[in-house]
Amino acid sequence: MATEKYLYWLDSESWKDGSVMAEAHIIVSGNQGTVSGFLELAEELRESFPQADNAGILCGNIVKSCRFSGSAIVIWKGRVARGEYPGWSQFPVGTKIDYLF
Repeated sequence: MATEKYLYWLDSESWKDGSVMAEAHIIVSGNQGTVSGFLELAEELRESFPQADNAGILCGNIVKSCRFSGSAIVIWKGRVARGEYPGWSQFPVGTKIDYLF
């Protein structure tokens, strides 16, 4: 199963604590979209963003995409510090997401 990790920066202005709004997506091809599969993806997301709680994590399947149709996706939006996140592809404010979920 191939895993893609994308971090979309949503805001260019920082909060008082220096954090910025971002949206994190983990996409896994071959994942059957089971509850246990989504819970595993949520745990993987929390390895980079421990502040992500279950109430704020969305999960589903990608329904339209050239590359990812049928893949499972978990999404979390929150405040994160700007910086390097190994294994995550980062995209600037205004980047268009090329898949629908």
